[in-house]
Amino acid sequence: MQSAQDQAVHELGDKGKKAFGFCLCIPQLLSAWHQLQGKTVFTIAPTGFGKTLTFWIPLLASNDGILIIVTRLNILGDKNAQESMEKLGILGVNVTGDNSGKEVFKEINDLKHRVIVASPELLVEHEGFHALYTNPKFTSKLINITFDKAHCIILWSGDDFRPEYKMTHKLRWFIPKGIPFHFVSATMPPSIQEEIKHTFLVKDDTAEEIRMSNDCQNIHIQIVKMKYAKTSIKDLRRVL
Repeated sequence: MQSAQDQAVHELGDKGKKAFGFCLCIPQLLSAWHQLQGKTVFTIAPTGFGKTLTFWIPLLASNDGILIIVTRLNILGDKNAQESMEKLGILGVNVTGDNSGKEVFKEINDLKHRVIVASPELLVEHEGFHALYTNPKFTSKLINITFDKAHCIILWSGDDFRPEYKMTHKLRWFIPKGIPFHFVSATMPPSIQEEIKHTFLVKDDTAEEIRMSNDCQNIHIQIVKMKYAKTSIKDLRRVL
């Protein structure tokens, strides 16, 4: 007899296959299920695993749920917003410095968009987002705040380069207490994960980890002594 979790994961798989046209793997579905349970989830898996699908699957189980995605680059934000429209048929918006006016925040306040993509700088500093964080109509629909390439929270948070990454922990204080986070990365060693937990005040009993090995055994480092002049490409041909 299936447990309640197994049944729920199976139903998510059916919805995912209908939406995307292919079967989803168990780790993807478990990540989504834990998100829907209100857990802070660490989804750590190699490039090509399909981590982006773990953004969208929770939206399939929620008719009016909203997702905030934190992205490091505007071009990735455009891609995420476009994917939400193409794959799920829902509206998404990439909020940038160029379009972050009253009109776009009115649309978000009116719940027109179910996917909101933005940079750390805007999420921490922009008054439009600050107003959203205190709007129960919006926050009651918010599934979580998802950090794409979440290792950047620690590795990019220098004093001179993207210092706002260091300040994203303020989101824990800006948003209502019960709203979780989703940290997604292909390269997050346990030390970085623990630092993120500490920074965002994540307790072990409120968090779940989906970790897949990114060890590619068919890829290795090879050192080959050059035989030809450094201006020649013959050595490259020999290696390739």
